[in-house]
Amino acid sequence: MSSIPKSIRQKVINEAGYRCEYCCTSSRLIGMPLVMDHIFPTSLGGSDGRENLCASCYRCNEFKGAKITANDPVTNESVSLFNPRQQRWLEHFQ
Repeated sequence: MSSIPKSIRQKVINEAGYRCEYCCTSSRLIGMPLVMDHIFPTSLGGSDGRENLCASCYRCNEFKGAKITANDPVTNESVSLFNPRQQRWLEHFQ
């Protein structure tokens, strides 16, 4: 059971405009409620604090899992995954 209060969940979703903060897909198109993702996973010491939460579609949440880095397929270099609290989507995905 999650310890994130319903009021915080709703605030995160409202602030995200009812869109996944990773793929920007509207929850209306997804057809499922958005879930809370821990940007820095709790398994790695992340908190349930507002600054560490983002609205995510189920697919993005499952794909990201407990990762904070991934290998760039072109350079094979380890790079940080997108952080919607610290990065701008259009700049990160250019």
